[in-house]
Amino acid sequence: MNHLSNSRQLAFRAVGWQVFAAMFAGLAAWLFAGPGAGVAAAIGGSSIALGNAVMAHFSLGGGVLAPRVAFARLLLGAIFKWALVVLVWWGAMAVLKKAPLAALFGLLAAMAIHPIAIIFGAKVKRER
Repeated sequence: MNHLSNSRQLAFRAVGWQVFAAMFAGLAAWLFAGPGAGVAAAIGGSSIALGNAVMAHFSLGGGVLAPRVAFARLLLGAIFKWALVVLVWWGAMAVLKKAPLAALFGLLAAMAIHPIAIIFGAKVKRER
């Protein structure tokens, strides 16, 4: 009966796969478009991975809660996630002057791997 713990582990495992996808996208962009694009793709992918880690920690870290509180934590976790993604993107684009198209490539690569990691990482137990 530790569904919350299993969900938390699965969420962080998916974040690990997102980091791998971000670094792979950064390497691919580095090889095809140069070092600036590689760094931008890695930053773009890492931003969503970091956001999902914050969301998983915030949303799934409080134990078993009342439905309203659990929904509020989920909603606040999503808000924090996207605020962090926007903040990292702002830092990469405005401060570091990195390539936005490569950063978008990294972001999309990391976003595409997340549902795949969740689907193949989920364990379904059927009770009779």
